[in-house]
Amino acid sequence: MRSQLNALNDKIEAQAAQIAALQAQLNQKTSQDDVVNLIGERAACNCGDVDDLQLTVSNPPTQPETQSIADKVHELMFALKGE
Repeated sequence: MRSQLNALNDKIEAQAAQIAALQAQLNQKTSQDDVVNLIGERAACNCGDVDDLQLTVSNPPTQPETQSIADKVHELMFALKGE
């Protein structure tokens, strides 16, 4: 009977050690708050304030038409960066 109790105690101690090791691993993982903060820091900003490009492009496109497209892309990039 004593040996059975000792064996059971050994199993309980082994399980406790495994649980402690798993808990230590969990403590090193990224938390939900960390994830939310990282998304907020690296998320694209709202670009809803960037107006649509009102342009009909000729064939072949002219330099002013091409420049207006480049300007709109530049504006959109700044909006996405939050600048």
